[in-house]
Amino acid sequence: MFYINKQIRKKNNLKLQKLFFILLIFFTLHTQAAMRSPSANRECASCHIMWLTEFKRQDVKTLIPYDPKPVMNSGKQDIASSEPICFSCHDGFVLDSRFLWEENKHAHPVGQKPSKKIQIPLVDGKNLFPLNDEGRMYCGTCHSAHGVDWSQKKTAVFMRVANENGQLCMACHKDKINGPKTGFHPLKRKIQKLLDKPPQHLMDAGARFAHDGEVICQSCHIPHAAPEKKLLLVKNDKSQLCGECHQSRYAKNRQHAGELHTHPVNIKPQNAEVPDDLLKLGGKLGSDGEVICQTCHRPHDAQPNTSLLVKENIRDSLCQDCHKDKRRVLDSKHDMRLVAKDSQNIRKQIAGESGPCSACHVPHKGTGPKMWARKRDLTQDPMASLCLSCHKKEGLAKKHTVGKYSHPVGAPVNKLKHAVALPTFNDNGFKWQDVEQGKVSCASCHNPHQWDPNDKNNNAEPGDKGNSSNRFLRIANTGPELNLCKACHKDKWSISNTKHDMNRMEPDAENILGQTVSESGMCGSCHLVHNAKGNRLWARADLTGANTGFVACLGCHNEKGLASKKTPGAHSHPINVDIKNLGITVINGQWSSSQENPVNPDSITGGAPIPLPLYNSEGRPVAENGQVGCGSCHDPHNWSTAKTTSSDRSTKPYKLEGNTANSFLRIPDQGLSRLCVNCHIEKKSVYFTKHDLTDQLGKDSTQLKENRGNNSQHLSGPCTACHRPHNAKGSAALWTRNKGPGKTAIAALCTDCHKKDGMAENRLPGEHTHPLGVDINKLPQNPQSRDKRIPTFNHKGERVNNGQVDCASCHNPHRWDPDNINNRSLPMLTENGDPSNSFLRLSANKNSKLCLSCHADKKTIIGTDHDLKHTAPGASNVLQQEESVSGLCGQCHIPHKATEDAYLWARQTGPGNDPIEKRCRSCHNPEGFAAHKNPEQAKHPQQIKIWSTETRKAMHPDKELPDTPVFNKKGKRSNFGSITCASCHNPHKWSATDKNPRKIKTGENPEGDALTSFLRTRNSENIVCSECHGADAIYRYKYFHSKSTHEKHLLFK
Repeated sequence: MFYINKQIRKKNNLKLQKLFFILLIFFTLHTQAAMRSPSANRECASCHIMWLTEFKRQDVKTLIPYDPKPVMNSGKQDIASSEPICFSCHDGFVLDSRFLWEENKHAHPVGQKPSKKIQIPLVDGKNLFPLNDEGRMYCGTCHSAHGVDWSQKKTAVFMRVANENGQLCMACHKDKINGPKTGFHPLKRKIQKLLDKPPQHLMDAGARFAHDGEVICQSCHIPHAAPEKKLLLVKNDKSQLCGECHQSRYAKNRQHAGELHTHPVNIKPQNAEVPDDLLKLGGKLGSDGEVICQTCHRPHDAQPNTSLLVKENIRDSLCQDCHKDKRRVLDSKHDMRLVAKDSQNIRKQIAGESGPCSACHVPHKGTGPKMWARKRDLTQDPMASLCLSCHKKEGLAKKHTVGKYSHPVGAPVNKLKHAVALPTFNDNGFKWQDVEQGKVSCASCHNPHQWDPNDKNNNAEPGDKGNSSNRFLRIANTGPELNLCKACHKDKWSISNTKHDMNRMEPDAENILGQTVSESGMCGSCHLVHNAKGNRLWARADLTGANTGFVACLGCHNEKGLASKKTPGAHSHPINVDIKNLGITVINGQWSSSQENPVNPDSITGGAPIPLPLYNSEGRPVAENGQVGCGSCHDPHNWSTAKTTSSDRSTKPYKLEGNTANSFLRIPDQGLSRLCVNCHIEKKSVYFTKHDLTDQLGKDSTQLKENRGNNSQHLSGPCTACHRPHNAKGSAALWTRNKGPGKTAIAALCTDCHKKDGMAENRLPGEHTHPLGVDINKLPQNPQSRDKRIPTFNHKGERVNNGQVDCASCHNPHRWDPDNINNRSLPMLTENGDPSNSFLRLSANKNSKLCLSCHADKKTIIGTDHDLKHTAPGASNVLQQEESVSGLCGQCHIPHKATEDAYLWARQTGPGNDPIEKRCRSCHNPEGFAAHKNPEQAKHPQQIKIWSTETRKAMHPDKELPDTPVFNKKGKRSNFGSITCASCHNPHKWSATDKNPRKIKTGENPEGDALTSFLRTRNSENIVCSECHGADAIYRYKYFHSKSTHEKHLLFK
């Protein structure tokens, strides 16, 4: 039974499902049919609520009176097209459009009648864009929900006309579509002509451009929710909207305007003034009173054919309206309408037709700073290039060029170290005044718009001659004060009443313009601002020294010049030499030195060098390294930098004879030669030594303080005792003393004192002294390996590489101790020098660095039996110096006061038959400290003479001959001479076969043999003995010093 009931329930459920499916199909078809037939109850009634059928029922009465077409009070338009109806869907329920009205943003006006400028197009006699019953605009004027394509994405839907290219806007605003020729901003012009692509900031604000980048109305305006008035997309109170596209003309400040070569905007006028008449014509100022784009331009309703100007710029009248102070250029020599009426600017505008301003300036797209309107030379200083575009050869002002030598431009004014009342500029034309900024340029001295600085009505017509009271100068440069020059160079006015003041010295002398100093002014007697004759703006005809770069000095200081009594002479301090030769490096005008700087507790020495002017090869100042010139030591405008006493001030400098405290020197001497040692820093070590010839008693700290004050500033320092910078007696060391009997250039200087009856007569070199004038190349040493601390000289006493040996090769006359620059020997003390000091360049004690720096081949003596510190430490030379004082070499040789000329022998000679043997027997004798090495037999027959090794090698070029020197009767090497001790022995080399020097160890001294013992011969091959002694040669060579050898064997075979 249960099974039967279950089957019945299953059949009933199937019947119910089939019935439900049939009903579902029926209702679906009915709904689709209803959708195909619009109903007032659905779509239309969503907006047209009065169309609902319920309002038409006769069996009911509405709560309010039924009106089939209700209207808004503000214009009599159908309520269906009012904002509340739109918001019923556009409030986020269907689409959120509330942003279009939020925050009271600006939108296209509604409820207003179109102005007379609006021309609504007609279609079949009806407005394409309908107005309400009162002829006012309403939402439905532009929008319609009927008959539009909902699927298009190019423009907003519900528009009566598609507006992707601004055609809806232009359909009514026809007066704004014809471009600049009618005074309106151009449309349909591609943004790519200004920028690579539309500005992103503008696009983010909602701007639109046509599909190919053309500018349309919506590029600047937006009809709903505009953030600014006039439906603008972005603020424009400072021309921000203009600047979005016109970036090359939109300057943020004056500096930026100079970079863009355009008229500045966003700045408050300083010298210009925007007239009210311009504002009444539609010009505008920024929100803070700045000049902006709209001050001169209007995007709509501008003057036709004027580049959207607020008024016509007839003959540059618009420029002159604001820049009234520049009107002074009218009818002057800079009015191109008069002087070059046919010339053209970069826009091909003719000066005679365009106006006085545009001949030189254009408001936008200039070629350089100041909106320059002419071609210019880009290699020149940017500001000066403006003026030089005319004032050049082949230029419009070719009769008024500046010449090769002209006042510098582009020079930083901060070099003057004070503020300047005249204007200065940067490379973009930005101007400063009364500050230490910017660069000097033409316009610093010249005002190109005003001929006469003192009379704005004096225009000087073309052809009139100018002078220093006008010529477009900013300040008249007349009278004794020369205020224009003085504005910058006031520090030069100390020249007045000095020996360089031509009013005092040469009042009748004329410059190259034929002007005396009373006509040219004090500066003009030596300098011309333009068209000078040489460096330093030289104004005189005498060009002596022009090849040195210092014509301004040597043009007077020559034998025929105005200063013929003050010439530098034939031997003067060198100029045009690099300061780096003295170990001084200059960076940005700051000096640093690699020279060793002496230090003194009284602060007389030490301290960093004072920076002095340096120059290039043309005599122009430089800040990086550079060369020494006249102006390095002399300041031609300042007679003295030293403090003056009341008595000094009472005397006019032009009446004084100069000394080392004045004479236009940059650093006074103060008895210390401070100017000299400022560069020659290491030479300070001469202070307080035996070569300091100044009064030593005045050199304590108390007296020095007085010297630095007033009383002794004129005293000559230690340098001038021997040297003078001008009119020296020779080129060598600029010597100021007489020359002594020395045979070489340097020796002649030294022997002025180091001679009999001289100041240093107790320090004479003696009869037998180190040879001078010898070519250093004769030494067996590679020139590249020579010690650079040992200088050599030419016959004039000038330092040269690989020259001749002279006194100053070994001696540094300015430094007592080569190892300690601060160690000095005061002249008043009786201290004697020794090989560790005595003004030597290298110490000669210990291992005799000085001697071996040249005689490097003799270094092999170190550590051998002939190195007396090992074998005879108590021995002394003729100067009674033990080895610890004399040094290695000094035990046998001394450079001065030697006992013999040959080899500068330093010991008492012993017995012997020839000079060489006598020197050897100084030690090798029965009572000498080498008595244990006293040979029984040492004499080789002197009558036997042979050729030198060099000569024998020439005779036997195929043989390798051992060195066997021969000597003459004076003990010097000869090409044909006798055999003596040094023929077989090299006293400086223990072994001919061992390249390394012998090293004697304490307590050990091995006996020599036939391969050592200072013998020259390495082996018996080609030994010279065999030429006389044949096969017996080796025996005789080996046992030469044995007396029995000579008794038992014949001398030769």
